[in-house]
This record gives sequence, structure tokens and C-alpha cells, in this order.
Amino acid sequence: ASLEYIQGFTKNCYYDASIEYVNGSWIRNFKQKTETYKYSPSDIAGSLSESFDIWPRLTFSVFGVVGPYVDLRLDQDLNICYHNANYQATMNIGGSLTLGAVAKMIGWKIFDISKTWSKDLFHYQYPYNIEIISGNNQMFEPGNALDNNVRIKVNSTHTLTFPYVKVRFEPMNGGSVEDSEVYTDHNGYAETSWSPGGSEISQMKVRVLDCEGTDITSSPALVFAYSAASGINCTQSSLVANTIPVGDKIKPQGEMGVPPYTYSTDGINFSSQAPEVTPQAGTTYLFFVKDANGCIANVSFTGTSQACENSTLRIDVETLGNTVMAYASGGAPPYEYALNWPMNSFTSGNTFYNVPIGPHTIHVKDSYNCFRSHSFIVYQIQEPNCGLVTDIDGNTYMSTLIGGQCWMTENLKTTRYRLGEPIEYPGGNNVEWQNNTTGAYAWYDNDISWKDSYGALYNWHAVKDSVGLCPTGWHVPSEAEWTGLVNYLVDLGYPNNNVVNGAGNALKSCRQINSPLGGSCNTSEHPRWESHSLHYGTDEFGFSGIPGGYRSTNGISSGIGNYGYWWSSTEESSSFAWNSNLSYGVGNVFPDKDEKNVGESIRCVKDFDPNMPATHSLYLDASPAGSGQVGGMGSFYEGAEITISAYPNEGYQFVNWTGDINLLNNPNSATATLTMPGYDVSLTANFISSGGTQVVEVLNPSTGNIWMDRNLGASRAATSSTDAEAYGHLYQWGRAADGHQLRTSPTTSTLSTSDNPGHGNFITVGSSPYDWRSPQNDNLWQGVNGINHPCPAGYRLPTIAELEAERLSWTTNNAAGAYNSPLKLPVGGYRSYFGSLYGVGSHGHYWSSAVDGVYARYLFFSSSTADTYYSSRADGGSVRCLKD
Repeated sequence: ASLEYIQGFTKNCYYDASIEYVNGSWIRNFKQKTETYKYSPSDIAGSLSESFDIWPRLTFSVFGVVGPYVDLRLDQDLNICYHNANYQATMNIGGSLTLGAVAKMIGWKIFDISKTWSKDLFHYQYPYNIEIISGNNQMFEPGNALDNNVRIKVNSTHTLTFPYVKVRFEPMNGGSVEDSEVYTDHNGYAETSWSPGGSEISQMKVRVLDCEGTDITSSPALVFAYSAASGINCTQSSLVANTIPVGDKIKPQGEMGVPPYTYSTDGINFSSQAPEVTPQAGTTYLFFVKDANGCIANVSFTGTSQACENSTLRIDVETLGNTVMAYASGGAPPYEYALNWPMNSFTSGNTFYNVPIGPHTIHVKDSYNCFRSHSFIVYQIQEPNCGLVTDIDGNTYMSTLIGGQCWMTENLKTTRYRLGEPIEYPGGNNVEWQNNTTGAYAWYDNDISWKDSYGALYNWHAVKDSVGLCPTGWHVPSEAEWTGLVNYLVDLGYPNNNVVNGAGNALKSCRQINSPLGGSCNTSEHPRWESHSLHYGTDEFGFSGIPGGYRSTNGISSGIGNYGYWWSSTEESSSFAWNSNLSYGVGNVFPDKDEKNVGESIRCVKDFDPNMPATHSLYLDASPAGSGQVGGMGSFYEGAEITISAYPNEGYQFVNWTGDINLLNNPNSATATLTMPGYDVSLTANFISSGGTQVVEVLNPSTGNIWMDRNLGASRAATSSTDAEAYGHLYQWGRAADGHQLRTSPTTSTLSTSDNPGHGNFITVGSSPYDWRSPQNDNLWQGVNGINHPCPAGYRLPTIAELEAERLSWTTNNAAGAYNSPLKLPVGGYRSYFGSLYGVGSHGHYWSSAVDGVYARYLFFSSSTADTYYSSRADGGSVRCLKD
């Protein structure tokens, strides 16, 4: 008899295999491998044997096994092409009891009787699935490119050995198909690369296949465009294609890319000469623009209903000091106007205020997309000195400055032209009044007692008398000047509409029956306006428009106290001329026309005297607000020597002057001098916090990295994606914080030959490799002790991998995800290598410490996407510092 105690671990492995003969070939196919693992902490077996000394020998055993067990089964599909269920794990935990007996005769088993009772106390089955995803599954139009490395992601639930897959590249415009076999790593990623070849511009379809050629791409095949010439990543290139007018024609123009640009109408054959076309009715024109990186953008333009070379569209321009008015005619209204397009956009407004001294061009566009332009120069003109003016009769008038012009505040009363010649006075002779064609005046109702209150009423023939009706140095305003007056009020918030705060009410005298303004405004004595339940004059600008009424062509006077009519010097036709009207019951100004024999009021406008010595304004400002004080501003004659000064407030230090710095002897000095030119000058003193950007830590728990909570140069952490106070500075890659990072810093095209240029100017670049430093230095900004890095002590520029890790932690792959992350990254835009700001309020451009050839790597995001790319080192980007 014996008793056995068994404890241990057992493993069994089974293979399910098959062999087939197909089409003359033997195919071996392992379908499944099964491994079983069993561990029993205790197996107890007992046996009873009886031996005989005679032959044959008989052995008889009785046994029993009892105990718990753990049974693990792992099924693996050995067919590597199968992609849905490669692994399945099954675990059983339970207990069992086995009883039995065995009899053997001379080693041969006579009988074997056993019975097992088992119970699974716990059962768990763990499925394992694999899903293949290619790229971002986005569709890109030609002209936008993906990079050349196509990443294949295997989305799995377990980190075990993965099968290999095929990445297939299929040119959509013909050409050979390329397959690349890759194995995924333990993180579920596989990468393969494809080099552009063939035509200049093409489209490539990317799919994922298993080894039997079955398409296992989990969503529609990825399609991307590429530039075969350069292989440059153009997915987020800032290149923009626009059209510009050239006389009656249009042509494409490249902007915001890497010059020089070439142009094409078919996207294949490019030339440095931009094609010019004359828009035809109903024809759509497509232009392609390619920059030096091989990135491509396109723009379309449609002529709607006529050929522009035959269009009657024309534009006239009138300048009144720094106010410019454009008048379109012909063509197909409505019209849109633009001053110095494409720097400024087209709008419906035709009046432009505060236009700087110098040459300019106004474009007009009609509804057929036909263009015309007019070039002009704004000269420096002395702003009029408004005050008292006396006419030839000795009548004295007050005047007021509105929109750069001096306007009389009373209606004209003279009975003589400026050189003393009497103006004809028909009196009560209505026939003579009606037939007058040489100039005449009248008093309302032929009653001279109205003279002091409302002035005289003149027919338009007196207005156009060659001698002149207004006092010397003054003139009757043109219709354009009346329009400019109204537009000036509109721009200041007084709409020319029938509303309480309309431009008409702003020009009216406040003297009115039952005026709600009270005091001297509430009066029934003339001059005054009739009472109205809604509208009343406010006289916002001192114009004091009063209702002198009119004398009709038949000699009858009407409208005093209710209506005011003022002639312009502009003729409408042989019988009519333009005027402007105010009414007691409406809030706006009416431009209108009347017969030339009607008697109306006159307001005179002061002439500009080009012979008077001009003074020019020097405007000074401090940036940011509250950072410092400035001194030296004022009005000066041309040639005056002026000293200006900048004084930082506590906690700030002076950086430089920006604006018209070409006039300064030293724009980097807080005290500088200039000689006043023959035009207005604007300068801004820039300050930065002497303590640098405030350091407040923020942790991203997904990456474990600690960052500053704001961009360098920002006054606070972002409160929204478009929080301007959180945008911060824009650094050229590799440069120290020397002042160039200010968004308004001056520019210079002189490259630096060292790591420190020695000034705070933003260095612009016009040729490859588009770096502010020549020769380039790749060893800048790396690490906590990196050369020139602008971060506070203990902080550094992030690597591109660290920025990528942050991006992958966002909830959405766009600007919203950037702001909703712990870092709250705002869309501060960037400054291009030629000095202009782009993408402010829509794009994020965050530098890393990494270089990529002649470029540097950065994190980009917009409202629709986000990724890491490379950019010219002369570009200005945001910096967010990482704790080392």
C-alpha cells in the first residue's frame, strides 16, 4: 500500500494544423495553437497493491484525488492574416474530486475505473481584438500635403505580439502600386515611409491590407496630395492665393508663403510670370500659386454677367485734407471700395478719414467683379483755425471745426458779393424772382426782420456767381463736402437714419419748442425748431442748424421753423442743383435737388490756405498700457528739433521706440531726438516687465509635465482662446529676449553674424534659409542652460516630443482642445519672417527647442486641426516654458 502527495504546475500545448493541396501546391496552415496551464496546490493519491509470487503478476490500485485548481487557457490564432480575434484567454478557478481503481496484469491494464466531480467557482473569458487605422482618415484637396511618413496605428486592448500588415500606396493619377510590409510595435504603432516621385503634383491613396490582400482599413482610404519636387510638409502652410486687379484684368498673387512665387492655370505648368485674364461673363478662372517650398494654394474668380473691358465703370476721387471720398459710376452697382487694396478689404463705405500723407490708391469693384482704380497723393495741409469771420456787409459769424473743416454756425446774411457788387433783390416781385438767372436773394416773406434769426434765402445762380458769395477765404460747400460732413458724424456714432441720435438731430440747433434739454434750448423765440414728440436738436458739434424755410419758384415763402434747406455748389443738371435738408420731424440729413430758382439758406466753409505755415502733430504712446510715461508730444513746425523721453513705471523697463523710428537718432534710447518732418509723426515707447513673466506652475496629469501657466510676455493665463492679454511675445527661433519679441518691434533686414544681434529689431529675411542668423547655429535654445533661451531659471523650451505629448492629451485635436487643456494655450498667431502678423486670434504657433534641417519644429493648431510642423527660424512664435 502507498500514499502519494502531488503538488505542482503542469502545461500542455496542442496544435491544430492542416495541409491542403490547392492548384498544384501544398499549403500548410496552422489554424490554432492552444496552451493550457494547470496548477494544483495539493493532489492526494492513495493506492493498494497486491503482489503474487506466481506468474502472472497482478497489480491492483485504488486511488483518490481531491483539491482546488486554477486552469488558464490561451488560444492563439496562428494565421497572421486574420485580424479580428488573434487571442482569447479563458480562466477557470474551482475544485474537483476524483475516485477510481486500476488493475494491471504484467504491466497491461485490465481495467481503469475513475469518476471525477468538478465545480468552476470562477470563470472569465478575455477577448482580444485588433483594429487597423490609417493616418487621420482625412481627405485633403490638391495643394495641401501630408508629410511623407504615413503612420499606421493598431488600436488594441492588450500589449502582446501583433501581426504584420501591408501599407499600400496607390497613385491616383496612374503609376505603380507600392506595398510596404511593417510590424507593429508593443505600443500598437507601425510607421513606414514613401518617397514622392513622378509628376510634380499628385494624389496618393493609402490603404492597409493583411497578408492575403484583404483591405482591413477601418475607415475610408486616406488620400493626400504631395509635392514631388521638395517633399516639404505643406499641411499647415500659411500660403494664401488671392486675385488682384490690374486695370480691367485680374491676376493671381501669392501671400504668406515662402517667396519667390510661381503661378499656373492648370496646377502643373508654373511660371514666375503671373497670368493676367480679362473676366468674361459666367466664366470661372482658377489660379494656382506655388511658393519656394513647393506648397500650393489656389483661388477662383468668376465673371458674372459682362466683359469688364467693356464696362462703363469709373471712379472719381476727391480729397479734403486727410479725408478722401471716392465716387463710382457706371458699371453694375452696388459698388465696394478699398483704400490701398489688398492691405485693406473692400467695403460699401466710400469715405476714408485720417488718410496718411503720401501716395495712395483707391479701388472700386462693382457687382460684376469689374475693377477700376484711381491713384492720388494726400498732401500736408494746415488744419484751419476756426473763429470769427466777417462778410462784405460787416455781418460777423461764428464758425466751428467739424471733420477737419471750418463751418459757419449761422446762415449767410450778405446782400453783396465778396467784392462789393450788389446781389439782385426782387423783393415782392414774384415774376422777377421766378425769371432771375443771374443771382438773387430774398428775406423770408420779404420781411427783413427775419435776417438776424435765419439769414437770407439765395437762388442757386447767386451761389455760382464767379465773383463769390461767401467772404474771402470761404466758399459754398460742394455736395461732396456735405456728404463728408454727414459721413464724419456717422463714423462717430450718429447714423444718418430717422432715429433720435441721427446725424440730422446732431446738426440741429437745440433751440426748440418743448425741448427736453431744458434751459435756453427750450424756447419759443426765433430762431428755433417746432416742437416734436420724438425728435429734437442736440447740436453736438456747434453747427446750430436752424430752419429758415425757403422761397419757391413762384415767390411764396414757406417752412420757417420747420425746415432748413442749404444749397451746395454742385449742379445736378441745367435746371437743378443739389442741396441738404433738415426737418423738425425726422432725425437724419436729406440730400436732395431743387430747381435753381428756389431760395434757400447758405452755410460757408473755410478755404484751405496752402501758403500758411503748417504745424504737424507728434503723437506719443506707451505700450502696454500703464507700463510707463512719455514726454515731448505736441504740434511743431517742419524742421523743429524735438527731444522725446520715455519713463518706465515701477516694475517695468524701457525696451525701444516703434513707429516712425527712421526719424529718431536712436530708437533704442529712452531719450531720443528727431527733426520734425512735413507730416504727422506717431511713436510708441515699449516697456517690458523688469521681473519678466510671472511664473505660475500648472501640471498636466496626463503627461506628468509641469509648465508655466502663460506664454512668455503674457500678463496673465488665458481666460479664453482669444484672450489678447494672454498672447504674449513672439520670438524668432534661437534669439534671446532682446526686445525683438515685442509684436510692434521695428524691423531690419540686416542679418546677424552672431548669436546676439546687439539690438531689439525684428530681423526680416528675403531668401533661403530664412534665418535671422548667418551662418545658422543649430545649438541654440536646447536645455535649461541652452544659449539664448528666454525661459526663467529652472525652465526651458520643450522638445518637439514633449509638445506632441501635450497635443495627444487634448480632448479635441484643434484650438479648442489646446485651450481646454491644463496649459490653456491661446491662439496668439505668429509674425512672419518679413515682419507681418498673421493668424492672431485664429492660429497657435509654439516653438520647440528642436531643429529640422534649416528649419525649426513647432506645434501648430487652428479651429480645425493641430499637429507638429517645421517653420523658418526667422518667424516669430509663442514660447511656453517647461519646468526642467
